[in-house]
Amino acid sequence: MAVKWHFLLRLIGLTGLVAAGVGLVLVALFLQGAPLEDWRSLSPNFQSPGTKDIGVGMVLVGGFLAMAALLVEIKVGISSVAGQRGAFGFNVILQVVLAIVVVAVLNAISFHHYLRFDWTRDRQFTLSPFRRSCEAGWASSATRPRSSFWSGMSP
Repeated sequence: MAVKWHFLLRLIGLTGLVAAGVGLVLVALFLQGAPLEDWRSLSPNFQSPGTKDIGVGMVLVGGFLAMAALLVEIKVGISSVAGQRGAFGFNVILQVVLAIVVVAVLNAISFHHYLRFDWTRDRQFTLSPFRRSCEAGWASSATRPRSSFWSGMSP
């Protein structure tokens, strides 16, 4: 019996999501790229409902149904985690989420603070001190020197 109610609740939640999506499409058709000031005109008119009013109503009712189903799913999920087997599963999920967060944070940090190392035996990709001093001078000057190949050509 509980399985039927759980299925029915999930069906209601998904139906609410679909209704909210259709309502968003109807509201988007009404606005058609209008600026944000026109969003204030989305208050529903119950005396003579139009496409906009039906869309707003579908978004509100569908969103409510989806949120109610989500809250019940969270309650069911917490009650299933309360057991010993559920706690083990929760720990696994928590570890996976933490690992993903750590990798994402390290990736974001390394994106902005990267270092390059030359691990070859003979340091073939390492710049000589003379070359580094030349590039430091070029960075401070407004123009970089042209090579002999490009110097004979006009821009």
